[in-house]
Amino acid sequence: MIRGRVIGSVWSTRKSPRLAGSRLLLVAEEQSAGGRTFSTGRVVVCHDELDACEGDPVVVAFGSGARNAIEP
Repeated sequence: MIRGRVIGSVWSTRKSPRLAGSRLLLVAEEQSAGGRTFSTGRVVVCHDELDACEGDPVVVAFGSGARNAIEP
């Protein structure tokens, strides 16, 4: 898992049928040190289940935890 902030969205002409009707977001990873939060420079694309908007803080899950969250 990473903690980050939504910096935009991704547009596509075709998506997997499992992702139909959902958004793909760009998330910049953030870390805290010494009471300050800073961007690490890492950006990931994630599947949005909760309607996050640009500037919102989010947690991004990877691997089986993420797959289990979107399986019907």
